[in-house]
Amino acid sequence: MSNNGNKRPENEAAFRAANENLRANLVSLEGLGNVPFICECSDGECMEVVDVPLATYQAVRAGRNDFLLRVGHETPTDERVVARHDGYVVVEKRQPVAGFRDGDPAEP
Repeated sequence: MSNNGNKRPENEAAFRAANENLRANLVSLEGLGNVPFICECSDGECMEVVDVPLATYQAVRAGRNDFLLRVGHETPTDERVVARHDGYVVVEKRQPVAGFRDGDPAEP
């Protein structure tokens, strides 16, 4: 990575603007009510939708091994249900999921 001191303030300003745009877009989605997310079950062909508020999804993603699933998509041998709601469950994987570093939540 280049350490060009002349470009650093421009880069920082550009990244800050991009982050602010992202934040604003997420906040505007939250105000619309439920957001359609894809079920995060272990079935690689599942494309069912779970409609939840953005804040709910963000809370689920804050747990490093927590996933949002449609009701009935849980696999008791691989995960434990930590919350049941109308139309969806939140599960905690018994083992860390490949591709995610231990202790880091997945990217939203």
